[in-house]
Amino acid sequence: MEGVRNKKVMRMLREQVRKNGEIIAELMKQVIIIEGEKARKRRIKQDRKQVRRYYNEKWKEEEQKRRKEDNR
Repeated sequence: MEGVRNKKVMRMLREQVRKNGEIIAELMKQVIIIEGEKARKRRIKQDRKQVRRYYNEKWKEEEQKRRKEDNR
């Protein structure tokens, strides 16, 4: 009788371990997705800064050319 109970308990424990493993795997997937999204947003922000910097430099160069032409 006790052997049957022990087998039942062991089966239940194995099932719980399997479910916990599935839960952990799902949470890890979610973490990977979230981290990927954060990285994507960070890259977009960096790209925007680079583009802004490029156009600011271009604007400064054009402004300097205009000033030189106006001074002549």
